[in-house]
Amino acid sequence: MSDLTSQVLAALITAPDELKQQALDVLKGIPVSAPSTKPEPFLTLAELGRQLNISACSLARWKIPRYPLGGQAKYIASEVVAYLKSVEFNHVSKELKRQRAIKSADQARRTSGNEEQDE
Repeated sequence: MSDLTSQVLAALITAPDELKQQALDVLKGIPVSAPSTKPEPFLTLAELGRQLNISACSLARWKIPRYPLGGQAKYIASEVVAYLKSVEFNHVSKELKRQRAIKSADQARRTSGNEEQDE
């Protein structure tokens, strides 16, 4: 097997399905549409939340990438999606979960302490 074929097969194994389909279309000679040159719109947090089906509160807590425009934060959906798939966000997510577990444990201790005082 040639080196090029080996490289193509290795890339094919790890590629997401969308890229595999695009590569197959190219190999079949199907015309590929040019990428859109139209810039993505800036979205408010509420608009972004609706588009991604994620609560605006969660997005704000996750400290997603934003642009301050006209005194208000605006977001670009593709950048936020890329961030949510990133290693950086994975670390942020784990830290937020750890903090939430600590807070829940503290609340449980306070609640059980209040119940003991009532008795």
